[in-house]
Amino acid sequence: MHGNVAEWCRLNGVEPRTFYRHGFRVEGVRALFERRDDDFDGMVSMHLWSHLWWDRRRTEYTRVHAGLLTEDYIRTIDTTFTVAARQFLPPPDKTRQRAAAALCSRPPRWPPVRAWLTSLAPKRYAPSLDNR
Repeated sequence: MHGNVAEWCRLNGVEPRTFYRHGFRVEGVRALFERRDDDFDGMVSMHLWSHLWWDRRRTEYTRVHAGLLTEDYIRTIDTTFTVAARQFLPPPDKTRQRAAAALCSRPPRWPPVRAWLTSLAPKRYAPSLDNR
């Protein structure tokens, strides 16, 4: 923590952990979004340092970005932030959860590219697999 802030907190009886438990450096941001720290004792606020990770292209602090923070992500991924944020979500809507699961499910396994391209070629141009 910056020296002036620490000094101000000490003089005014405010513990830095109350507001800035997870600092703005890489370790603090990753503790919020990539790890789970269940120690919320004494915290009254959680600074998210959003200017450091909100944009998808900002990856030097964390791989997490604003586009990932959907309701489904917050409900299913366990990190310091998501565990804290869950208490503010509305009760789950089963229809919406099923729709999200359908959208996020894995696509079917595609055939190998060579086999697929070969199937598109006219038969006279298709390579013979017997001549290997």
